[in-house]
Amino acid sequence: SMMQDFTDLLKLVESQGRASQFERLGGAGSMAADDLRMNALVKQYSPNTTIVGMDTNAQSLATANTKGLIDSPADYLDPNTLVSSDLVIIASPISTVVPIIQTINATVTTPCTIVEFSSVKSILSTPAIANSHHTIVAMHPMGGLDVHGVDHASPNVLEGCPMIVFSPKNSIQEWIESCSFQPIHCPSYTIHDEWMMHISHGPYILASLLPHILSKKKDHELEQLKTVSAGGFRDTTRVSNSAIEWGMDVLKGNKSNAIAFIKQIIASLQTLQTHLETNDEHQLHHWLSLAKTTRNTIVQ
Repeated sequence: SMMQDFTDLLKLVESQGRASQFERLGGAGSMAADDLRMNALVKQYSPNTTIVGMDTNAQSLATANTKGLIDSPADYLDPNTLVSSDLVIIASPISTVVPIIQTINATVTTPCTIVEFSSVKSILSTPAIANSHHTIVAMHPMGGLDVHGVDHASPNVLEGCPMIVFSPKNSIQEWIESCSFQPIHCPSYTIHDEWMMHISHGPYILASLLPHILSKKKDHELEQLKTVSAGGFRDTTRVSNSAIEWGMDVLKGNKSNAIAFIKQIIASLQTLQTHLETNDEHQLHHWLSLAKTTRNTIVQ
């Protein structure tokens, strides 16, 4: 499937000042820029790191190699290399995380430390994870753009960004901090997934809603809107321009929270509709004021 082809497997090892990393960059010439940005950030803060890129797409590997995002290409996951490593990082679409760990479980018998970077963590509450002989550490870097691909891989995007962690401070978190990330502790996978719906996956739904409504208009009407649209429309709908593969992945991966969030949207809009229909200016003002105050509380 496209999701499987879009897999990104990132392996990072630090030993005696030298690190080694494997990354599956993606298929069909489409690479995940956030994972490549992680490469660039690691290179910036750990210049002695050696990165070996993994992908079935030779062109993707060649481009990443030319841009210095990887040091050499590889077209398969070598269990011997994982065994000799201190740290394995999986930066992969949600739908591929468990299959990747299942593959590592089956092919790598020596216990490894695996760091998992996906934006939905409830998937980790599965037997493949709970019964794994490997130590699996969940983290989630919070940063990115609405564009993807090797051309958009820059350390500036992730530099200084929050990194959600679930465990007490350890050597892995110390390494993360050395790459400029700011650790934010989350009490549970359930709370993490709710956070993501409120500040990432939910905004994607809302940002996609307006363009979807406007898609019903005729071409000449859209051309007219194009001439008058400005910063408000652009900023409100920016994240709807994210890769469709990412959108499908997070909405399916965080499905229960997405459905609950959509119900909340409907209820809130019905309340707003009622205030307008009944000409209740007081409640309308309160509705808008509450939104403004809450937004200013969250956004720095």
